[in-house]
Amino acid sequence: MKLKITLFVSIFGFFSSIVNSQTIWDGDPITVTKANNADWTLEENQDRITPTIWLTRKNAQGQFNIAQETGYSFGSPVDTEWGWGTTADIGSITFYNWEEATNDFNPYGDHLNISDGPMVLHLITDNIYIDLQYNSWTSGGGGGGFTYTRSTDP
Repeated sequence: MKLKITLFVSIFGFFSSIVNSQTIWDGDPITVTKANNADWTLEENQDRITPTIWLTRKNAQGQFNIAQETGYSFGSPVDTEWGWGTTADIGSITFYNWEEATNDFNPYGDHLNISDGPMVLHLITDNIYIDLQYNSWTSGGGGGGFTYTRSTDP
């Protein structure tokens, strides 16, 4: 009986660690750019992070996950959450949807304040944390351009 209990506890612990494990991507940084008025449906204007997370932006409004949604809405990008800081501070970061994290509550969803500093992007389903820093953001319906630098899978 003791062997059965020990085996059960070991198997449960193993699967719990898989389900609850988080991954921090700390590989070499890459810079992602979508130029103003570029076609967001083309792969070169999307950041295809994983098979289910492809970040892009139409020519106005906020970012969205084109792998799972057709455009930006409150809660976009689907399957992500965002917090201010770096992965070095992961335990003290509060995560929100993109709109709440960027305080972007205007009706067009395109007035990101990139001067607030680095962010951590959490890919919810994959439980991956990525350091991300916006370098530029075109506001006011000016074409939807953006540039950011983010960490990669090591």
